[in-house]
Amino acid sequence: MSDAQTWAVIGVLAATLLSAMGLISGTFTRVVRAEMSGLRGELGGQIGELRGDMVGQMAELRGDMVGQMGEFRGELGGQIGELRGELGGQIGELRGEIGAIKVKLESIDRRLDGLDRDVNALTRRVMGEDPT
Repeated sequence: MSDAQTWAVIGVLAATLLSAMGLISGTFTRVVRAEMSGLRGELGGQIGELRGDMVGQMAELRGDMVGQMGEFRGELGGQIGELRGELGGQIGELRGEIGAIKVKLESIDRRLDGLDRDVNALTRRVMGEDPT
């Protein structure tokens, strides 16, 4: 084999090697891109699923909170109503007791008025101011 043929074979082998490397790197790049887009799709799907789960759980928690708050409001309303009833009853009792005290005071006032008249009459009689 002559010098020219040797260089021709080296050139052909080098060209073949470089074209094979280009072909392999292009194919590798396409495979990597395809895998990355597949991973991107899977991640997007899983993120969407997680979002859906989170939204569902948050809605469930919100519903539970609203229910418990409504229950709490109902309990508070019942207790407030019960307290109002008790206070109303106690106020009524106090009014009754005050009314009874008022009647007793009026009775004492009448007795004192009568006693005052009697003492005045006795004083006039003893002091001689009473003509009878």
